[in-house]
Amino acid sequence: MQVKIVNRFKYASLLFSFILISKVSYCQVEESEIYVYLFSDKIIYGNIIEFKKLGHFKSCLILDSKTFPTNDVKYYYDGDGYYANIKDLIPSGNSHYARRYCTGKINLYNKKHFKIVPTGDVVYLKEVTDNYYSKGFGDLKEIKYRNLKNDLIDNPESKRFLSLIKKTRKTQAILYFSGGAAILVGAGIITNKQIKSFNAPYINTAPNYIPEAIVIVGGAIGCIVSLSLSINKQFYLSEAIEAYKY
Repeated sequence: MQVKIVNRFKYASLLFSFILISKVSYCQVEESEIYVYLFSDKIIYGNIIEFKKLGHFKSCLILDSKTFPTNDVKYYYDGDGYYANIKDLIPSGNSHYARRYCTGKINLYNKKHFKIVPTGDVVYLKEVTDNYYSKGFGDLKEIKYRNLKNDLIDNPESKRFLSLIKKTRKTQAILYFSGGAAILVGAGIITNKQIKSFNAPYINTAPNYIPEAIVIVGGAIGCIVSLSLSINKQFYLSEAIEAYKY
């Protein structure tokens, strides 16, 4: 089996990451003191912090002479960057950390990793970027509409952009299902005409498929437009976060 490493992003996800980071990358603010923040809501300050692997699935943070299992550390600052534990948001449940790139009323993080994509005899390792956020030392969450619609509700501008996402989702559903139905209906009528033509060979006139072809093309356009609206949703999501930051 052949293994290839490629950077293949879905366009909408890539655009969302680009828009989000380009808007907020300037706002990185670093803490002045090294510390770890535990899931028990206890914060411990120190001078030197070190990340240490204890095995394939275990690791710890050593702050001066104190050792903390990474499963106990929710956030930490090492003098160079601020990190958040994503163990509760990934299937493995193991401690991995996303780095913060923006701080404010809402803190933004991302984590790059490789995802295995089998394709026949070739296994691709696709690089993907996962985006997260938190409010203060609160729970880390994925940047998704279902989370943000509750957490950003107290900002009128953010609320407006989130409502646009809701409207866009409804429009997408209408276009997608009506477009799919049009394709099926058009294909069904064409098939029915072909069967009738086959069963009546004495008729020399060829069936007219133009009306059905127009219906199918219209349905296909509806489906394509529905998919393209995903870009609008990602844009509205980034704008909602941008409006909430300060």
